[in-house]
Amino acid sequence: MKLSISRKKLSLMCLLIPFIEPQFFQTIKWVHFAYKYWGYFTLVMLCVCFFANQIKSQKIESDKCTVILLLYSLWLLASCFKNHTPISIYLSNYVPIIGISLIITIYGKDKLSDVVDAMIILANVMIVINFITVMAFPNGLYTHITEKGSDYYCWFLGYKNPQIRFFLPAIGFNFVSDYFGGKKISFRTCVIILIILLTESRIDSSTSMVGLAVFAILYIVWRKKEKIRRYFELFKLSYFYIAACVASILVVFFNIQSKFSFLIENVLHRNVGLTDRTIIWARVILAIKNNLIWGYGLQSGTVAEYYISATHAHDYMLQIIYTSGLIGFILISLLWIVASHYCTVGFESSGIKMLMLCSAGILVMGITEALTEAPLVYPMLILMAELALWTKGKENNGNTSVK
Repeated sequence: MKLSISRKKLSLMCLLIPFIEPQFFQTIKWVHFAYKYWGYFTLVMLCVCFFANQIKSQKIESDKCTVILLLYSLWLLASCFKNHTPISIYLSNYVPIIGISLIITIYGKDKLSDVVDAMIILANVMIVINFITVMAFPNGLYTHITEKGSDYYCWFLGYKNPQIRFFLPAIGFNFVSDYFGGKKISFRTCVIILIILLTESRIDSSTSMVGLAVFAILYIVWRKKEKIRRYFELFKLSYFYIAACVASILVVFFNIQSKFSFLIENVLHRNVGLTDRTIIWARVILAIKNNLIWGYGLQSGTVAEYYISATHAHDYMLQIIYTSGLIGFILISLLWIVASHYCTVGFESSGIKMLMLCSAGILVMGITEALTEAPLVYPMLILMAELALWTKGKENNGNTSVK
């Protein structure tokens, strides 16, 4: 499938660019400054458009996921204010998430395929550039030094572990674009997947390989759906989210990982204690008990190290509760469940299935990772909802072709 860049796609790319900033650009002060304030200006404009549309339509039926995400973002912001954490940390993390989500919500209703194409053009270019830097600089394009003085080798898209949180949504977006074009899988998508696999093999991130493995296994199941269709149709994103939460509880509270020592030690090359994560989890749980409702907001690395001996909780569920409290966890859970409901409505869409598989891979990684530095994960849920509504609209109009 050949992607032509129309005026509309070009304008959408201009809206998206400030929200998809490569980590390497954050090391160049004037470039990061330009990205930051371009993003602020664009976000204000998008918020005005979104709320104007809501007032005009006087209903939020089609935008439930976006509204829930905005409510969570506001609650997290309130938590940051209450705990006197630097607002700059909140802005750097959630301005991109909110911005991309609003672009999908606002412009996806008119021409969803153009929004997806604009996103994958930017994402694919970054993936290719990142691969070039990985091959050219095996010891890192630059070194990030933490507050503790630890050195991390980084490339165009940053440190090795968070890169998969960019790669998996990008794979899903490419598949969605293929289905809009009437293809099962295009040559472009195959090349991007190959580049991602080569990148991950070079940077050697065991966490990333777990996410890719889950995606690959579920994809194989999906491809064989004619033989095991009744089992595959039981798969719902909400079930997988609940299963991931249960798995987190079993690992964090009951040390169930000791039952899988062979897998952890021989495949993931980590000790059964998961590289001191059990100590971090114990401190996170203790901190949560002292501030269950509000959480602690988004803290700097130094402050987080003081409270929990790490920059983040190393578990998605714990990270949400630690930063935004029980209310924040309820809102995020509601986001996943509502997105899953939309997916059920449009389950026959192959694009939705692929986004669900990518989300499942990310949730599995969330058992031992906090899923920080992931600007495309929540927008992927918004895209699932919009794609489900698009599919339902096509079915109601008697046209189910994906074009």
